[in-house]
Amino acid sequence: MTEQSIRTLIKEVLSKVDGGVTVEELQSLLKDEYGVDRGERSLQSLLKRMVEAEDLERGRVSTDGPGRPPYYYFVPSKTDDEKTLRLGTDIPDYTALNDQEDLVPMDLRSRGDISLQEDELKSISDLPDGVYWDIVETQLDNSKLVQRIKEAAPEIADLDPLETILDMVEWTVDQINVLGEKLWESHQAGATGQLRATRDLYDDLAGWAKRYFHEFWQLTRFDTQGPDILRIPDRDRFINAVDRDELNSVKAKFDRKKAASRLKNRLFGDRLIWKTEIDENIVDVVGTDSSVARVSLPNRSRLTPDTVFELYAGAAALNHDERRFTDFDFDPKNLKEYRQREAFKKGLLMSQDAIPQLAESQVKKARFAALDLRQYLEVTRVINDMVNWRPHGDVNDKLGDYTGPDVMYMDGRLTPIVHLMSEFTSDDLYGELVRRQMRQFARVANLAHDDNWETNTTFAGVVKEPGISWFSPIIFWFLETQCDDDVERDLTGTIRNVCQPPLSDVVLPHILFRGLSEENGVPNRDEVYTTFRVLRRFFDNSVPKRDLPPVGIDGELINVDSIDGWMSYFEEVQRRKKEFNRETIDLEKYRKFGFASACANVGSLMCYAGPPNLYTSHQRTPIRLPRIEVLVNPAGDSEDKMRKAVSAFASKNYSDDEHAIEGYDRLSEVPVVVPRVIVESDKIAKYARDRISDDVTHNIYKAVQELSE
Repeated sequence: MTEQSIRTLIKEVLSKVDGGVTVEELQSLLKDEYGVDRGERSLQSLLKRMVEAEDLERGRVSTDGPGRPPYYYFVPSKTDDEKTLRLGTDIPDYTALNDQEDLVPMDLRSRGDISLQEDELKSISDLPDGVYWDIVETQLDNSKLVQRIKEAAPEIADLDPLETILDMVEWTVDQINVLGEKLWESHQAGATGQLRATRDLYDDLAGWAKRYFHEFWQLTRFDTQGPDILRIPDRDRFINAVDRDELNSVKAKFDRKKAASRLKNRLFGDRLIWKTEIDENIVDVVGTDSSVARVSLPNRSRLTPDTVFELYAGAAALNHDERRFTDFDFDPKNLKEYRQREAFKKGLLMSQDAIPQLAESQVKKARFAALDLRQYLEVTRVINDMVNWRPHGDVNDKLGDYTGPDVMYMDGRLTPIVHLMSEFTSDDLYGELVRRQMRQFARVANLAHDDNWETNTTFAGVVKEPGISWFSPIIFWFLETQCDDDVERDLTGTIRNVCQPPLSDVVLPHILFRGLSEENGVPNRDEVYTTFRVLRRFFDNSVPKRDLPPVGIDGELINVDSIDGWMSYFEEVQRRKKEFNRETIDLEKYRKFGFASACANVGSLMCYAGPPNLYTSHQRTPIRLPRIEVLVNPAGDSEDKMRKAVSAFASKNYSDDEHAIEGYDRLSEVPVVVPRVIVESDKIAKYARDRISDDVTHNIYKAVQELSE
C-alpha cells in the first residue's frame, strides 16, 4: 500500500473519533478496521510528516501516569473551541516545564556573559510543550549516539572511501529527485502546506550538496565548462515544470564514472580507517606559531587618546634528543630601521596611522595576514638555520648532531588564512601586505617540493578548529542510510543528520578510534590510527567559485597543473576587469609573488590520527583530535610525508587545555590533543608577545623622556 493511501486511511480513522488518538491507538484502529499492520516507529514518522504538511494536528494531553504526556493526533480543527473539544477537557493548566524553580535553581543566574534577571526567568514558562519535548527527545537520541557510533566503528573502518562517497552522491541525487517530484506534485495539487515543508527540506539538502560535492570535492556542475559530473537543480526548476516530461528532464543527474576519475585524484587509501606503523626515525620536531602584542601608551592629558599599535612576532619550539629549545624572531631595535609603511608591509607593526588606509573589512584580515607572514618567516628561519635556539630548562645547550627538523608543525592551517584572489589583487596597502604573505608562503611551499635539495623536512599543519567538515557527513550518511536495514527511517531526520552532523570532524574520529579499540583491542605502542587521506588544492578556495574550472585567454579549459595555464587564466581575468574599467595589478605579479605556482603545484593533504596512548584501558577522558595536514608540492598523495607527520604526533602529544571548546550547543571544556611542540611554540609566542610589548614600551618612554629634556 502506498504512503498516500495510508495517509487517506489515517484521516478517515481520525475523522470518526471525537477526540485525538495516540500512535498506539491509531496503530490498533488501522489494523482492526483496514487490516493495515504498520510498525509504531514507521507510523510515528509518517504522522510527524503529516503534521509538518499541516494535514494533521497534534497536542499533548496530561495523564495520571509518570513521565511525559503522550501526543494525541487529530484532523485539523476549524476553531480553537473545536480543538479543545477534540482534545477533551483534561488539558493541564500548568506548563510542560512544571515548576520553574525546579528547572532553574535560584543560585544559577548566568551563562557566559549573559545574566538572567529575576523577571526574565518567568519567560521560560512560556516555552511551548512541543518545543520542550522535542529538546528532550533530541537529548535522548544524543545520549545513545556515542554508543551507536562505537558499535558501528569496525564496519565503518572497512569501507572503501571512494566507493562510499560515490554511493553517497547517488543517494543524494535520488533524494533530490524524490523531493523535486513531491514539490511538483504539491504545486500541481495546490497543497501549500506540503509544498512549504518539502521546499525547506529540498533547500537544506540541495544547498549542502552544492557546497560539499561541487565546492569541496570539485565534482563539476552541468552549467560550467568541463566534464558534466553532477547536476543539482534549483527547486524552481521542479516547481515550474509544465508537465511530467519536463519534470523528468530537469532532474538531478550524476555520472559515476567521471566522478570516480575526479575523486581518485582527491582521496587516497583503500579503507576509511586503519593502523599505521610509527616511523621510529623521527628525531627532531619543530613547532611554529605567531603572536600579536597590543601596546597602548597612555598620554599625560586625558583629552588626548592613548597611542595604540600592534606588534607581530613568530616563535618556534624544537624537540631534539629529548631536550627542548625555543626561539622568537622579534627584536624591538629593528623597528628603528623601518618606515611605518615598510613595517606594515613586512607584518611587523600595525599602527593607528595605518588603519585609516584600510577598508573596514580589511583591518581584521590584515592582522591574520601579518600573523601568517610572521609564521612563514619563522619557518624559513628554522630551515635556513638562522634561529637562536635557547635551551628550555636545565639542559645542555649544545645541539650536537642536529641538522634540521624531520617534521615541522605549523599552528593552524598550512595555506594562508588570507588567501582569496580578490585580496591578492587588491591595489592598495592591504594588497601589498597580502602579496608579501603569499610570497613567503610560496617559499615555504618550494621547500616542500619533492625535488628540493635544501631540506627533506615534512611541513605539517595542526588545525584545532576546522572551518570545513568533510569527514562527519560521510560517517553520518552511512549510519543513517546503510546501518540497521530493518529500521524504517524518517527522511527529514536522515537529511538533517547528513547535512548537519550532530558531531564535528574533531570529535567523531576519536569516538571511532575508541570503538575500534574496544572491539579489537588497543593499538600497539608503535601503531597510530589514521583515516584515509584527502587532498585540497590551493586554488579550490582561493579562485572565485564561478571561475572553476578555470578558462584561459583562448576560451579553453586550462591545465591546472601548469603555471603557464594559470597565467593564461589570470590574463583572461584581467581582460574582463578592463572591460568594466576595474583596477588591475601587473600580470607578472601573479608569477612574481607565487600565486600562480601555488595554484599549479600546491595542495594540503589532510587526515585525522589517533595516537596509541589515548586508547589504553585507563584513558577515558573526552578529547578532540586536530586535523593533521601536510604540504605537498606537487599536489598529490604522499603517504610517506603523512606517516612522518602522524608518527611525530603519536610519539609526543599533549592536551592543549588553552583551546578547549566552550559555549552554547558545543561540547564544553573538551581539550584538544596536539603535538607537544605546538603547545610549546604557543607558549613561547605568548612569552614573546609580552616581552616585546614591555621592551618596546620601555624604549619609547625612554626616547620620549630624552626628547623632552
